[in-house]
Amino acid sequence: MNLGTGLTGTRWNSGLVEWHEGDWTLEVVGGSVLGDVQKAQEVVLYLHRHLLPETRGVLEVLNAPDGAHTTVIWQEGSVLYQADDYHSATGAMEMAMSMREYPSGAMPSMDAAATFSTPEFAGVHVRRLTGTQIVPAIAQGYQSPTDKAMVFSSKAFVPLEGFSGYLDGHSFVFDIYQNYPNGLVLGASYHHVPVYFGPGPSPVFSVINFTGDEVVLGNPAAGSYMAINLMTGQRTVNLSAVLSLKGYPGIGLPSHILGLPGTHYSPQIAYPQDPS
Repeated sequence: MNLGTGLTGTRWNSGLVEWHEGDWTLEVVGGSVLGDVQKAQEVVLYLHRHLLPETRGVLEVLNAPDGAHTTVIWQEGSVLYQADDYHSATGAMEMAMSMREYPSGAMPSMDAAATFSTPEFAGVHVRRLTGTQIVPAIAQGYQSPTDKAMVFSSKAFVPLEGFSGYLDGHSFVFDIYQNYPNGLVLGASYHHVPVYFGPGPSPVFSVINFTGDEVVLGNPAAGSYMAINLMTGQRTVNLSAVLSLKGYPGIGLPSHILGLPGTHYSPQIAYPQDPS
């Protein structure tokens, strides 16, 4: 059966709805045929914008009359973790996404002094823009080529901050929007032509490094990273490839956005939870 976002699942004679995402096995059971399928589709849609830990695991939802009784079990190295929620499917998933183990119980350093050697950013005259200074990267009514349901409007996608500059002799604009309650969305244009309009590495993320002709974004707490080419809009989502571009060791955030000489912008994006 079609569960949405390109995923298919199986409904067994026992009433179990089952599907796989990477090394994760996900199951919904206990309700009516229609109810279990609808709950599975809700979980699939949620995980389309949120990432579970990149490891093996099992998520089971008991679709009971008094709520979704959810258990998430996953393995990190030799440690087995379990999170439970007796009211919703998302609560246990959020707990799993927030769990990260730090060596010897120490929190990661937030200092970016120790950095890796990454290509120098090719952009010039780069400015960080906020408020009314933000240059629109995406025009009203623009439809995302990859998600036809995503149509830009300044009311649905409120600009939070942006960057502008020049790459290879032409201007680029890179904007970050709030799409409440779904999270942050990116827009990029090069030489006055949109090259990307869509999600980042996770619903909430930070700007980490400008390197070569790319910008690296990430949410270290969720283990989610992505690089986007500011000239073509091409995304790099392979974890090892992106980690080689983020420019510093460890799993915390750097003290400032890397790759922009002479500036010390905070990597964190001010993200108001409710625009009202």
